[in-house]
Amino acid sequence: MTNVTTSPVVGTLVNVTGTLNTLNGEREISATSVTEVGGAQVPEPLGLTNKNLGGGSAGPYTPGIYGALGPNNIGLLVRC
Repeated sequence: MTNVTTSPVVGTLVNVTGTLNTLNGEREISATSVTEVGGAQVPEPLGLTNKNLGGGSAGPYTPGIYGALGPNNIGLLVRC
């Protein structure tokens, strides 16, 4: 997200309002408001083999890694 002065604590659930943009091939939210709405347990990392790191395409704005296999996991916490 851009236009955010401080980051919420890990595990905080938030509602974000803003504009979705693409900058240098990466999706970003230009936030106009961020509201804390509660908390949640932080998920465990997703276990992957090295050949699946990055994953395939998840649509036109999230292309994945060239020649990669498996679910797109760019931006996720993973353990290889």
